[in-house]
Amino acid sequence: LGQEVLELVGQEVALVGREVALVEQEVDDVGQEVDDVGQEVALVGQEVALVGQEVALVGQEVEVVGQELALVGQEVALVGREVALVGQEVALVGKEVALVWQELKLVGWDGVPVVKEVALVGQEVALVGQEVDDVGQEVALVGQEL
Repeated sequence: LGQEVLELVGQEVALVGREVALVEQEVDDVGQEVDDVGQEVALVGQEVALVGQEVALVGQEVEVVGQELALVGQEVALVGREVALVGQEVALVGKEVALVWQELKLVGWDGVPVVKEVALVGQEVALVGQEVDDVGQEVALVGQEL
């Protein structure tokens, strides 16, 4: 009877040993899965880092484009101011021609058709100069907005 009990105990110990081996194998498998997940997480982290670098590069490019647009805006504003100055100069020339015509009228050249035409041209030049001045100011405003 003692021999049978020992054999049964031995069989139970062997079964427990097999169960322990199976549990150890399962633990090893779970450990391997955890390692695999860790590697995948590391790869995702690297991809996220690359995307971050790309976003930073795009941000720098956008900043450069913004600076270039600001420079273009300043140049347009300068051109607008120059056009406005030209318009003012043309307007002054037109006013001077009109003044000359008035002076000629005062000294008695009222009936000379050529002088009348010059006076009309002077007034037209003054109007054109004013229009050019207005356009120049609009261009300058657009340049400042850019």
